[in-house]
Amino acid sequence: MKVIHPQDITLKTDAPRSKSAAHRILLAAALCDTPTRIDLGCDFGEDVAATLNCLAGLGAQTMRHQNFVTVTPKQGVQSDFPCRESGSTLRFFLPVAAASGATGIFSGKGRLPERPLQELLDALAQCGVKSSHFRLPLSLSGKLPEKSKITLPGNVSSQYVTGFLFALAAAGGGEIILSSKLQSVDYVNLTIEILQKFGITVETTASGFTVNGKFVSPQNIAVEGDWSNGGAYLALGAMAGRVTVGGLDPDSRQGDRRIVEILRRFGAKVTQIGQEITVEKAPLSGIGILDIDATIDLAPVLAVVAAKANGVTTLGNARRLRIKESDRLSAIREMLIKLGVQAVEGKDFIEIHGNGVIPGGCTLSGCGDHRIVMAATLAGLAAQRPVSLTGWEAVNKSLPDFFTRIFPANKEL
Repeated sequence: MKVIHPQDITLKTDAPRSKSAAHRILLAAALCDTPTRIDLGCDFGEDVAATLNCLAGLGAQTMRHQNFVTVTPKQGVQSDFPCRESGSTLRFFLPVAAASGATGIFSGKGRLPERPLQELLDALAQCGVKSSHFRLPLSLSGKLPEKSKITLPGNVSSQYVTGFLFALAAAGGGEIILSSKLQSVDYVNLTIEILQKFGITVETTASGFTVNGKFVSPQNIAVEGDWSNGGAYLALGAMAGRVTVGGLDPDSRQGDRRIVEILRRFGAKVTQIGQEITVEKAPLSGIGILDIDATIDLAPVLAVVAAKANGVTTLGNARRLRIKESDRLSAIREMLIKLGVQAVEGKDFIEIHGNGVIPGGCTLSGCGDHRIVMAATLAGLAAQRPVSLTGWEAVNKSLPDFFTRIFPANKEL
């Protein structure tokens, strides 16, 4: 258990590297003909480690030296796909495994076996690829044909679309037809941008996407800064001090770059110079209805900002929060109620009634969810009374040094 004491924080740090970009770059490197040297940074967590391990399922070899990982593709020896708790790893690698004819066993832990997968397996079945089971652990038989045409829902998970963009490229091209409106468009745009860096052309059509090209290694590539995890530190500045985060590209395809404008709407003082952003504490006000579809990973920390604000904020279009590492809508409501903040949970929204203070003085659970751990920590720092936090280790999933960035090693929480 960690005890988080209320305090003003002054912090300057570089942004962690983007988990979303890292998954995509590592997978693309495994599908090339020549090695790729990737600057991953030194702070990647368990999800990216899962993707690194799963590259062996495609016959790729990885070698790490300090912050760099070199991926050497097509070494011929394939193995299983231990996806741990990483939804991105599972949903990206399943279609790619089908494209390469890989037969390793896909496994996972935590809530991953419960997360939606049926539509992805149905899409594979359209092309003659069969699954041994409909939930983990499972293996595939059959191979995705060249120039396949895949029909996918766009409103379940953008990770399905990303997985098949990679798979079609690996199979020699093809087409995706979306049967419903695409959500999380920014994540698909990030995929397209990275595929282009590896020689793949993706064109948007009236009904979906077409894919052409051959994977070509850029030889050297760096993973960009992470607006999701970086955004947690920026939110901390809005409530409890002054925080500067460097290495955040304002032109990034990551949807969570919107954190800058959202914090300004709450009333925080935000200064942006190039890729360096400073957020300072200020009186905060509720902002009414906020559609979080494009910033779904920021929902827990934005909920805490809303709790600190004076007035009502509703995080809407939030249905997908229920199928994360925890049921985040319920976890957020439970966290806020224990903190002494009124919150109303709906099917796809949470309404937060802030009155300018977070009482605190409670024990919170990390719910096995890295995003909830981050939000609970921010709440403790901005509260009136200390907050005890259990299950804080879940933060290792995406950001193992989350706490040491905020607190020097010799300083008590």
